[in-house]
Amino acid sequence: MIRWRRVGLIIAIAVAGWAALAAASPAIVAGRAGAVGNRLVIIATWPNAKSHVITFQDFVVNGEDFIAIWSDEQHFRAENKGSEFETKGVSIDTKFFVSLLKGSELLVLNPGSEHPVRLRKADLEGIGR
Repeated sequence: MIRWRRVGLIIAIAVAGWAALAAASPAIVAGRAGAVGNRLVIIATWPNAKSHVITFQDFVVNGEDFIAIWSDEQHFRAENKGSEFETKGVSIDTKFFVSLLKGSELLVLNPGSEHPVRLRKADLEGIGR
């Protein structure tokens, strides 16, 4: 089972990155999903090691819901340093992560970077095949 938790703006991610996200075209840029490899990093928690429930952290910026994903641990650490999420990064197999999505979720790759990328499940489905 997947649970979603809503929060507001994360202060730890660079303001410039949020501005770029807010200004990004709503069009999905599938070609830029190439930065995602066989693994990515998400913010997630679970009650205990034997639990079958994982909670993905989602965010709301300018009224838009999204799940933040990072191309690697280096990007995750840089964008979350000093935040409450700094220790909640989980490296996950990209195909497994994609299999858990419904399909309607907006994903934002490296959301605190200068050029965050807006993606959907379909943009990631061919990775790792």
